[in-house]
Amino acid sequence: MFRFILFIICSFTYIPVYAITTANIKVSATIQKGCIFKESSVALDFGSYPTSSQEKNVTASILNDRNTWSLECTPDIPVSIVFGNGNNFDNTNQTRRLRNESGGFFIDYQIYSDINRSKVIGISSPSNTLFLKSNTSKNILDFGVYGLVDLSKGKPNKPSGKYLDEVLITVIW
Repeated sequence: MFRFILFIICSFTYIPVYAITTANIKVSATIQKGCIFKESSVALDFGSYPTSSQEKNVTASILNDRNTWSLECTPDIPVSIVFGNGNNFDNTNQTRRLRNESGGFFIDYQIYSDINRSKVIGISSPSNTLFLKSNTSKNILDFGVYGLVDLSKGKPNKPSGKYLDEVLITVIW
C-alpha cells in the first residue's frame, strides 16, 4: 500500500508549462527631400567711393557657403533659386537700383550668376532663376551672386550716403 500512495503522490506533482510567443515591431522613418536656407548678415557690398567717382566697373560678389546663406539640400534633387527684382526696381527702365538712404537718388546695378559677369540674373522667369541639382559629394549647393554697378552713369556728383536694396531669394525644390 505504501507504494501505491507514493505513486499517486508523484503522478499529481505540478510542473508548470509556459507558452512562449514572439512578435516583430516594424521600425521606420521617412526623410523627405528638401533644402534648408540659413540666412546670415552677408551682403553684396560694392564698397565706398567718393561722391565724384566715375568708376565704370565696380564689382561685388558673394558665394554660397557656411559663412553666407548656407543653402543645403538633400542629395540628388533639382533646385530652383529665384531672385526678386529688389525693393527699388525701376519699372520704366526695367532695372534693379540701389536707393540713397536719405531719399530720391538711385544707382542702377546688375546681378550675375558667373564670376565673369556674362550671365545676367534677369528680372523675369526664367532669366531670374538659377537651376541647380544637389549631389551626394557636397551638401551645400555651389552658386554665387556677382554684382556690377557703373558709377559713370547718372549725375557726376552723386549725393553722399549709403545706397541700399534688398533682393528676395526664393528656393524651390
